[in-house]
Amino acid sequence: MSNAPEAGKPDPSGCASETPWLVLGQGLTKDLASVPVTNTVYRVFANLRAGPRPGSGVTTDLRFSAHGSRGNLSWTKMLPGFRADPTGIVSIAANARGVFVLGCVDLGAAQKDSPARSTVVLSSFDTGGEARWSSRIVDEDANGTCDDSRAARITVDDEGDGWAVLSTSVADGAPSGGRVMRVGPDGKTRWRVPIAITLSDSLRAASVRRRNAMLVAARIPWHACSSDRQGHEVCSELQLLNDAGKSEFKRRYADMTIEAIASNDPSTIYVAGRLEARAGQPDHAFLMKLGANGEPVWTIQLDERLPERIDGLEIAEDGDVWVLGHAFFGMTEQSDGTFPIGVRILGGWLKRIDSSGKIRSSVDLGFSDYGRLVLDRCSAPIVSSNGDSRAIAAAQGPFERDPLLEPLARFGVHGERPIIEAPPGR
Repeated sequence: MSNAPEAGKPDPSGCASETPWLVLGQGLTKDLASVPVTNTVYRVFANLRAGPRPGSGVTTDLRFSAHGSRGNLSWTKMLPGFRADPTGIVSIAANARGVFVLGCVDLGAAQKDSPARSTVVLSSFDTGGEARWSSRIVDEDANGTCDDSRAARITVDDEGDGWAVLSTSVADGAPSGGRVMRVGPDGKTRWRVPIAITLSDSLRAASVRRRNAMLVAARIPWHACSSDRQGHEVCSELQLLNDAGKSEFKRRYADMTIEAIASNDPSTIYVAGRLEARAGQPDHAFLMKLGANGEPVWTIQLDERLPERIDGLEIAEDGDVWVLGHAFFGMTEQSDGTFPIGVRILGGWLKRIDSSGKIRSSVDLGFSDYGRLVLDRCSAPIVSSNGDSRAIAAAQGPFERDPLLEPLARFGVHGERPIIEAPPGR
């Protein structure tokens, strides 16, 4: 099944006439959310002002915005009190009825005898960006500060409830665990459950479409996958939580770090991430299809360049999978077998893969880093990344880019690039 209509037949959805586009969005993207029903994309970003050097910026506050079907800006709102620093956790989810934003809020500045206080807050907004309510979702204790909550995700289910997943405190580099909670549209917590986790920044979560359930993945101690550490450095655990917060299955995978999850029905799950380096080989990005209980169906390697990570994973309505990632490349190995410290040459890529694991299209995004991916109503990918606009698009001529304005780009349903023409007079 394809999103494009058959030749000579009408296209009632209008998807065939939807063309790729690119706009320059303000600030540094923290997260994206898409509502295909209304063809709206919500974007949370750290607002920037010019720094002391050309091309540098300093974060000032956290904001979010809504964009229409052509990337046009509908509105921008401030998120007062939310921490905007680059390391601050923030996640956004939305449906046709409203928007959830999960992030850090400062409660008070540091005093002589006490450190600064902060907490993780879940806020609800209507589709026009007007605030409905905010709720503190961690206790005000040693485990309740933003600095201790190193990762967080928010998704929204079919009933409009928000499912928040976050890590708790870190003591001497060893996180004590995490939690999942379900919050109703009115801000009231329905339930919360603990989860095991080793590395807090490895926490990932995704809702299961057409069912009120949540998939949660996290890294756990390596010995949970094998009693023999030889060749095993990491272990990831995937579990499915039902609408009451009860675990329906847990599955473990050796030598894998899961960085993204997607599921469009209870019988099919996709996970993507890194196959850990072994025998001196670099990490490689992978995509794995799983059955209803997490059993592997197939696994493919996505790229063969130097260390990679997955930035986004989404399932199209026709069953194809879009994967966004990036890799370090172009570095020359030194005589001692290592690579230069501090070198960050990155190559972003966007791939479309069918349900059998065949790569149908692949787009090189050039120098892009840590992107975000959502799909619109036509299942076309929309990407935000701090890469060069000229590399992301099919540039037709010189294109002046303000380094403080990050591109938001919609590709075609088959990966066609947006077109940038030369500015007038160039």
